[in-house]
Amino acid sequence: MILIGEFLSNDEIDKKRYEWEFHDKNFQAMSKNLRPLIKVLDFQVQSHHKDLLDGFRFIQEIFQSEKSLTDIKFSDFPIETIPAHLKQYLIEKEQETNEGDPQTKFIHPHRFEFCVYDQLNKNIAANKIYASDTTQYKNFEDDIKLKKTQKEKKKLLNSLDAPRLNRTAEEVLDELELELETRIKEVNEHISGGKNKYIKIKSAGNQRTWTLPYQKKSDEYNNPFYNQLGITSLVDIIFSVNDKLHFMKPFTNIKSHYAKTQNDFKGLCACIIANATCLGTYKMGDSSDIPYTFLQAIEQNLIRFETLREANDIVSDGFSRLPIYPHYNLGNQLHG
Repeated sequence: MILIGEFLSNDEIDKKRYEWEFHDKNFQAMSKNLRPLIKVLDFQVQSHHKDLLDGFRFIQEIFQSEKSLTDIKFSDFPIETIPAHLKQYLIEKEQETNEGDPQTKFIHPHRFEFCVYDQLNKNIAANKIYASDTTQYKNFEDDIKLKKTQKEKKKLLNSLDAPRLNRTAEEVLDELELELETRIKEVNEHISGGKNKYIKIKSAGNQRTWTLPYQKKSDEYNNPFYNQLGITSLVDIIFSVNDKLHFMKPFTNIKSHYAKTQNDFKGLCACIIANATCLGTYKMGDSSDIPYTFLQAIEQNLIRFETLREANDIVSDGFSRLPIYPHYNLGNQLHG
């Protein structure tokens, strides 16, 4: 009701205040799911981030000793761990009881507990807090034992039997450059002397050029039988197969009456080729004597999943009856 009153009176609503009031009411979720973990988990930080764990260690000590935050005095809370912009929601002043008495402060214990969890979550995500006994949140430097490696660097490098690792980068690069220059000279001498049979040298006046002679691709994977066949257009093949199998019959118009594209074999053939070759009906209409609008009508009215599947079954069944069909078996089995 207070929230509705603030809204109706056009007062500025502090949404954060109501969020923290929710955490007060939802404290049982924290006590049930998070407190058991806080008692046993151990987190680490770098030396310059030690203060990030003050709040965590405070509530961990309280819960491990089976105490309650509600029994802790305000002065015992690590107030410095609370971000400045959140103190107004976690710390409040009690009203004066006697005239002239100073106001005393008190802290919302459940809000403070949630604040610790929230800050812990953010710092873990930012890689400022880590847990060495985990795989996902382990500190990288601890994982590779960086400090130990730095102290025993020379000893480790000597034991690896890798002389280049004991030298500076400049020395290694100079050595590699010398090796490269030597190899370049050797390669040039082999080419000039004709020792490299894989290089073809051409001379034109005072200029000499070299190329790599590319061998013609082998035709061993192509059966010589196919070289005896003439080149036939797709249209002629479709016409010939249709004469034998009549696979065009399933392409009926979705409209039962007044269908102009019902029996247009030429247009249907053009649509099939256009889609099979990824040319598309638009380019097919642009490059042929059949208008695009007519091809579009055929594609929309005749070519459907059902008609394509039925036509494909007719062609597949026809191929399976050919004498050459068993020769395409793999491992004496139909298609392997």
